Amino acid sequence: MLMGIALIYGTTGTFSTTQIHLPVAAPSPLMIAGMMLLLFSMSFKVSAAPFHFWTPDVYDGAPTVFTSFMATIVKAAVFIAFIRLFDESFGLLQSKWQLLVGIITVATLFIGNITAVFQQSVKRMLAYSSIAQAGFMMLAIYAMNTDAKEGLLLYTAAYSFATIAYLQCLSK
Repeated sequence: MLMGIALIYGTTGTFSTTQIHLPVAAPSPLMIAGMMLLLFSMSFKVSAAPFHFWTPDVYDGAPTVFTSFMATIVKAAVFIAFIRLFDESFGLLQSKWQLLVGIITVATLFIGNITAVFQQSVKRMLAYSSIAQAGFMMLAIYAMNTDAKEGLLLYTAAYSFATIAYLQCLSK
């Protein structure tokens, strides 16, 4: 993530997300590389495939309170950051990143849903379910329009509420 931020800063000369999009009429390879590094690091944080391998082990080994925090609050915050960066800053470069986001989304949905079925541990099943939910949320990033952004916020709120409630019932 830091390398991506450094490459974007080196290209634009600013950390302001509202001014990053100004020099993208002909984006430099450094700008594209920085944007891709940010996409990959944020995909890692939301457990999107193929960056999801840490999630089942961490969810299984962590106490339930931390699992609910990682599954909801962190994921919601990163998706809000996705909206801010990839709409406000990289919106004009959507043709450069949209296909890659689509591939990540399809892989995430497939791996999360198929693998969750075969889990024996409830927390590991929750981890793969969380991966699948990240795939559904990535669909909004792929679309990146007003309805998708509003839908993502609503879906994230409902998902967070349901996951926290489920984990509280599980811990009792």
